[in-house]
Amino acid sequence: MTMRSVERVGAEDDHEVDEELEAEVLRKMREMRGREATRAEMADQVAQLLDQSQMPPEPATRNPAKDDAGSLAEERAAKKLGISIAQLRQLALDLWARSREEESSRRAGTDSTPQTRGRATRVLVDEIRGSMEEVR
Repeated sequence: MTMRSVERVGAEDDHEVDEELEAEVLRKMREMRGREATRAEMADQVAQLLDQSQMPPEPATRNPAKDDAGSLAEERAAKKLGISIAQLRQLALDLWARSREEESSRRAGTDSTPQTRGRATRVLVDEIRGSMEEVR
């Protein structure tokens, strides 16, 4: 075992690995093999990484089977807004007559990249935040 693999094993023990994110990064790397990223792609990637870096780690006790549990994106959006998932869902219905996830998919498009969906979600969270401030 090399020193590098020993470091990797230690890193995996210290942090929870997001396998979906890791798979998406590998897919994106394969897709981009041989070409440079555009400025817009780099800006999207930086924005996504910045958002992810500001979120606290997901608790190991997350139970998606629970009736009131939301998706990871819903949990993160609710956490950013300081509201419950139920409140987030109600605000989305009030604003767009559909769920936040449905609206995000509609705006990002059917064949959208994770970066595009992330950008759409950030815009939706800002719109929800704006509607919350109007009410106050």
